[in-house]
Amino acid sequence: MEHILHITSLVEWESAKKLGLYRAPSLDKEGFIHCSLAAQILRVANSNFKGEQGLVILEIDESKLKNPVRYEDLYQLNELYPHVYG
Repeated sequence: MEHILHITSLVEWESAKKLGLYRAPSLDKEGFIHCSLAAQILRVANSNFKGEQGLVILEIDESKLKNPVRYEDLYQLNELYPHVYG
Protein backbone atom coordinates (compact mmCIF):
# COMPACT_ATOMS: atom_id res chain seq x y z
CA MET A 1 0.00 0.00 0.00
CA GLU A 2 1.29 3.47 -0.91
CA HIS A 3 2.02 5.91 1.87
CA ILE A 4 -0.02 9.09 1.98
CA LEU A 5 1.48 12.51 2.62
CA HIS A 6 0.41 15.49 4.71
CA ILE A 7 1.89 19.00 4.69
CA THR A 8 2.19 20.93 7.93
CA SER A 9 4.43 23.57 9.45
CA LEU A 10 7.65 22.64 11.18
CA VAL A 11 6.41 24.55 14.25
CA GLU A 12 3.22 22.44 14.45
CA TRP A 13 5.20 19.22 13.93
CA GLU A 14 7.80 20.06 16.60
CA SER A 15 4.99 20.86 19.04
CA ALA A 16 3.24 17.58 18.22
CA LYS A 17 6.42 15.60 18.81
CA LYS A 18 6.77 17.16 22.28
CA LEU A 19 3.13 16.35 23.08
CA GLY A 20 3.29 12.90 21.52
CA LEU A 21 0.19 13.71 19.45
CA TYR A 22 -0.39 15.41 16.11
CA ARG A 23 -3.80 16.93 15.44
CA ALA A 24 -4.19 18.92 12.21
CA PRO A 25 -6.40 22.02 12.53
CA SER A 26 -8.64 20.66 9.74
CA LEU A 27 -9.60 17.72 11.96
CA ASP A 28 -11.56 20.03 14.26
CA LYS A 29 -12.83 22.29 11.45
CA GLU A 30 -13.75 19.67 8.84
CA GLY A 31 -13.59 16.32 10.62
CA PHE A 32 -10.61 14.98 8.65
CA ILE A 33 -6.96 15.57 7.81
CA HIS A 34 -6.15 16.55 4.22
CA CYS A 35 -3.55 14.29 2.62
CA SER A 36 -2.12 13.61 -0.82
CA LEU A 37 -0.47 10.89 -2.81
CA ALA A 38 3.12 11.41 -3.93
CA ALA A 39 1.98 12.36 -7.45
CA GLN A 40 -0.31 15.06 -5.99
CA ILE A 41 1.93 16.65 -3.37
CA LEU A 42 3.56 19.33 -5.55
CA ARG A 43 0.19 20.53 -6.84
CA VAL A 44 -1.17 20.69 -3.29
CA ALA A 45 1.92 22.49 -1.99
CA ASN A 46 1.85 25.05 -4.80
CA SER A 47 -1.89 25.57 -4.45
CA ASN A 48 -2.24 25.74 -0.67
CA PHE A 49 1.21 26.68 0.65
CA LYS A 50 2.79 28.80 -2.08
CA GLY A 51 5.47 31.08 -0.68
CA GLU A 52 5.29 29.61 2.83
CA GLN A 53 8.51 28.64 4.54
CA GLY A 54 9.19 26.11 7.27
CA LEU A 55 6.98 23.32 5.97
CA VAL A 56 7.38 19.59 6.45
CA ILE A 57 5.82 16.65 4.66
CA LEU A 58 4.66 13.84 6.89
CA GLU A 59 4.71 10.35 5.40
CA ILE A 60 1.81 8.30 6.78
CA ASP A 61 1.56 4.53 6.58
CA GLU A 62 -2.17 3.85 6.13
CA SER A 63 -1.84 0.37 7.59
CA LYS A 64 -0.81 1.85 10.94
CA LEU A 65 -3.75 4.24 11.26
CA LYS A 66 -6.60 3.47 13.61
CA ASN A 67 -8.98 5.85 11.85
CA PRO A 68 -10.33 5.35 8.33
CA VAL A 69 -8.87 6.88 5.18
CA ARG A 70 -11.34 7.84 2.48
CA TYR A 71 -10.37 8.74 -1.06
CA GLU A 72 -12.63 11.58 -2.17
CA ASP A 73 -12.95 14.35 -4.73
CA LEU A 74 -14.37 17.03 -2.43
CA TYR A 75 -13.61 19.98 -4.71
CA GLN A 76 -14.64 18.49 -8.07
CA LEU A 77 -11.05 18.24 -9.32
CA ASN A 78 -11.70 14.88 -11.00
CA GLU A 79 -9.06 13.35 -8.77
CA LEU A 80 -9.33 11.39 -5.53
CA TYR A 81 -7.39 12.66 -2.51
CA PRO A 82 -6.90 10.71 0.73
CA HIS A 83 -8.48 12.11 3.89
CA VAL A 84 -7.93 10.69 7.37
CA TYR A 85 -11.19 10.79 9.34
CA GLY A 86 -11.78 10.68 13.06
